[in-house]
Amino acid sequence: MIRPMLARDESAVRAIYAACHPTWPAQPPRFYEAHPTLVLEREREILGSTSYSLIFAPDQTLSTEVMYGHGIDIRPGHHGQGYARALCDERLAVARAVGATLFIGHAAPDNHAMMRLFDRDGFKPYGEARDPDGRPIQLYIGPVQ
Repeated sequence: MIRPMLARDESAVRAIYAACHPTWPAQPPRFYEAHPTLVLEREREILGSTSYSLIFAPDQTLSTEVMYGHGIDIRPGHHGQGYARALCDERLAVARAVGATLFIGHAAPDNHAMMRLFDRDGFKPYGEARDPDGRPIQLYIGPVQ
């Protein structure tokens, strides 16, 4: 089941994030309050999560036209079971529901599974950024369909 994150899920979500990104700093306090987060739960265990933001327009009003995906983290030992795909699909369903027309996401250059998901959804590479370790990450952009 995929559902919005509840306060009781935060420790599990933070533990998965830390396991997936052991050299990155922890998400700041209140990160999950500020960024809507979806969790994937199986048999009362949180196995993955994804957070997203709606982008602010230049006049500082909230624009629901653009959604930025903060990443998808899957508990180690549970990869290859379609969980990232399910979270990606649900995140895009939320984007459609709020009227977003454009999605921006990112993937590490060696994260071929995420690149395949972006390709499947029609997203194209459009630039690079840096992860917290200073390594390049590929940015992707595409229409919400």
